[in-house]
Amino acid sequence: MSIRRLRNLIQQLPADVRIGKNGISEGLINEIKRRLKTQGYVKVKILRNAPEIEFMNRKDIAKIVAEKCGGKLIDVRGKTFVLISPTIRLSNIPRELEDKIIKV
Repeated sequence: MSIRRLRNLIQQLPADVRIGKNGISEGLINEIKRRLKTQGYVKVKILRNAPEIEFMNRKDIAKIVAEKCGGKLIDVRGKTFVLISPTIRLSNIPRELEDKIIKV
């Protein structure tokens, strides 16, 4: 599976983690690290009430979160971004993701 296919599959899922009024806190970073370790990927949405929004670009916020979590940033669309674990095996993910996606 390619990064492109993975990115398209994850884009169809709802956000796993949301950055809200508490901003980029230690709890948020720990949750993202946990999800990267268990799932191999995490989709993060930046809400309007996040304090970092006023001062930073959304891509900069995504890069900061990726650095703090040790993840690899693969996609930024609007206020949503996707991180994957650097040790991920792309061949293991497709079945799990395709089961989660609601097919219409």
